[in-house]
Amino acid sequence: MAGCDRGEFFAWPPISDVLEHYGIPAVRTGGRWVPFRCPLPSHPGEDKRPSAAYRPDKSYFNCFVCGERGSGLTFIRLMEGLSDWKAAEAYWASVSGESRTGSTAGVTAASADPFADWG
Repeated sequence: MAGCDRGEFFAWPPISDVLEHYGIPAVRTGGRWVPFRCPLPSHPGEDKRPSAAYRPDKSYFNCFVCGERGSGLTFIRLMEGLSDWKAAEAYWASVSGESRTGSTAGVTAASADPFADWG
């Protein structure tokens, strides 16, 4: 992520990868938006039909019921109750095996990292 601008940072990780990690099925039906059922904690109740959708070309999601929207990073933040920075740090550590300082010390599968199985 070195040398990226703010837009690139918030477009990472791809929302499709994030949804796959959480086991959320999203089936493309045509058009630009891919629908899925919103699992966010702020969502009221269980969906019978998809209430949210994402755009693969923009890596952006929107829930039409609870009103949450944003990037893959935003989705992680909302699901885990983390700040944007902590969500990015947890995701990066899980896919790269490195902590924010660049060392692998302290990054273990048994850590409290919600993304320990990514990568």
